[in-house]
Amino acid sequence: MSNAIKNIVFLVILNLIVFGASFYLFASIKSIDKNVSARLIKIESAADTEESLRSIKNLMNDTKKEREQIAGFFIQPNGTVDFIETVESLGGIAGIKLETESVGVEALKNNKAISTDLFRLSLRTEGSWGDTMRLLSLLENMPYKISFESVKLEKISDGSDSDREKKRVSSYWSGAFSFGVLKIKNQSEAAAKAD
Repeated sequence: MSNAIKNIVFLVILNLIVFGASFYLFASIKSIDKNVSARLIKIESAADTEESLRSIKNLMNDTKKEREQIAGFFIQPNGTVDFIETVESLGGIAGIKLETESVGVEALKNNKAISTDLFRLSLRTEGSWGDTMRLLSLLENMPYKISFESVKLEKISDGSDSDREKKRVSSYWSGAFSFGVLKIKNQSEAAAKAD
């Protein structure tokens, strides 16, 4: 073979080696770039998640007082007895005889929020018209969303025979009140109903 052909074969082999090395180098760079990009995306995702968590924590801290106020409009899971005692104490404040007739808890109809129930309370009262109206006012002004279902008042006397009693009590009324208040369920109850 001539010298020229040997040089051409040598140059072709050298070009193939350089092209192969270049292809291998570019493939390696592409693979490294892919790995680095994937890691950068994970880092950015983690940073975004951390920023979101920080933002949520700040929001939770900023709204703590408002959330506590809102929670105050509901009977707490273990606050049923306290609520009943509070309502019964209003009878003493209003100056009438008050007794709890019935208590019940039922699921709200068409309620998508599984964390609340309707707490029902029925009361019987006896007292003057003014004191009965005072009790209704006290009930309405409780820090709960009270929904009256029924209010029935019946006059049972025009007072007593003695003049002193007539001045004090002009008429005596019997009342029956039924109302509902939202109650937050226990976490275990809410979880059981969700399943």
